[in-house]
Amino acid sequence: LLERALAVSLPEYGWHVIAAPELDAGRLPKGVGIPPEELERALAPAAGPDDPSDDTLPDFVTHGSASTAPERSRRVVFGLVVGAERFGVVLTAQPVRAADVRHVEVLLRTALAALRSLTLAHASLTNEKLAVLGRLAATVAHEMNNPLANMLMNLHMLSEEVRDTEQRSMIDDARAGAERLAAIVRDLSSISRGGSSPVSVVDLDALIAGQVKVAAARSSRASVVREGDVGLHVLCDRGRVEQAVLNLLVNAMDATETRERALVTVRTSAHESDVLVSVTDNGVGIPAAIRRKLFEPFATSKGQRGTGLGLFLSRSLMQAQHGDLVLDQTGPEGTSFTIRLPAARAPEATAVPSEPPGTRRRRVLVIDDDEAIVRAVERLLSRHADVTGTSRAR
Repeated sequence: LLERALAVSLPEYGWHVIAAPELDAGRLPKGVGIPPEELERALAPAAGPDDPSDDTLPDFVTHGSASTAPERSRRVVFGLVVGAERFGVVLTAQPVRAADVRHVEVLLRTALAALRSLTLAHASLTNEKLAVLGRLAATVAHEMNNPLANMLMNLHMLSEEVRDTEQRSMIDDARAGAERLAAIVRDLSSISRGGSSPVSVVDLDALIAGQVKVAAARSSRASVVREGDVGLHVLCDRGRVEQAVLNLLVNAMDATETRERALVTVRTSAHESDVLVSVTDNGVGIPAAIRRKLFEPFATSKGQRGTGLGLFLSRSLMQAQHGDLVLDQTGPEGTSFTIRLPAARAPEATAVPSEPPGTRRRRVLVIDDDEAIVRAVERLLSRHADVTGTSRAR
């Protein structure tokens, strides 16, 4: 629409309005000889990334004449930029007379105002979606708490009772899946409220090994290679970091689907007071159009297969723990993401005190309106106490 308006109003200048994806792909019209540094200068953020309402119009970048005399004509390069988001650039094939610059400026101000309105509308819609998601997650968490607690307690009991190694491994995997499901629901609800979660010292080797195992169950095509330092510990909420690492592994495996030899590398290293976890694949890379909005909610390159929340939530979770998640590089040869978390010392082993002989057996009363929870708690505690359970408060 902008190109049409400019062409109708001032047809003699040969207008080009080039969208950001075309710029990212390096596709410029023939005969447009604008140096890359001038394009970047025109596309520099006009206001702070969190202030798209700033009504300052970015300056024209002029090209083709060294003179600043008002009567001289000059070519125009104008970036359509709102905050930190680049929508495109406006170029002229012919120099613009000084008398016509004001007319051009009015049209470009109008276009910029429309883009700002669209940006604000998009931000409002995104916030509304996140609010709805938060309310839904809170409802789901409330409804799932009891069934998950029941599953986890019974799986814990089974894990202790079963002696067969393979069967116990299956039970432990099922319990880990239930715990991860509970953590995901809790995190969705917590993010919507801006809440935080408790942290502890976590063995990074064990955490990564567990998530590699889970991811491998989804896709057996990709080989996962572990590199770098071992024996590292981080201060974090284990469930949240597991969620972020698993998301990166699954994304990496999805990106390598078309490769004959699919390879995912997980590398850990210590850097000053932090620990870095890098997940690298040899996939096809992230499209430029998605790359600019990579960590925004609902941005995805997977179509109907993706929700667009994985990287957004993963980065939010890491930042809530004084860490971060960044894109290191992406291209036809593959993609690499890195998680940064505060380092921690390995915890010292502590002896578990044993109960003195002859201690009187405890008596426990369990009351819950869910009979399945009552039965699960009775089974769990009956080895250590005399338990009476009921679902009737009276």
